Amino acid sequence: MERTAKEISSSEGDYSLSIMDLQRMWYDALMETLRITDLWGQALGLCDAQAVDLEQLLSVSWGNGVLYDADKDWADTLSMVEAGLLKPELALAKKYDLPCETPEDLAAIREKYMPEMVQLTAQAGLR
Repeated sequence: MERTAKEISSSEGDYSLSIMDLQRMWYDALMETLRITDLWGQALGLCDAQAVDLEQLLSVSWGNGVLYDADKDWADTLSMVEAGLLKPELALAKKYDLPCETPEDLAAIREKYMPEMVQLTAQAGLR
């Protein structure tokens, strides 16, 4: 069956959404499993009732695939850094899922992942 380019891109877009929806459902199921496990552990006395940030505990990477290529995404991010469109600290924060909201967060990234940058900015008095 012949299709126009618009029909092809539309069907690929629908496929993309269905995969992302499936991934969201899997993530939600994992989150609910953690929540129930925590409650069950509390009920059995295996853990205390201390509040736990489940979002902080759960990290899911869907890896390279048809819809997402981590290597290409990282190459795109690096090209933005090289073009001066993105701070290197933000690129590292994205890659390693680090906090980057405050100047202190960015300074921590520079200290841990960019020691040469820390030395250069200290010499320039920029910190």
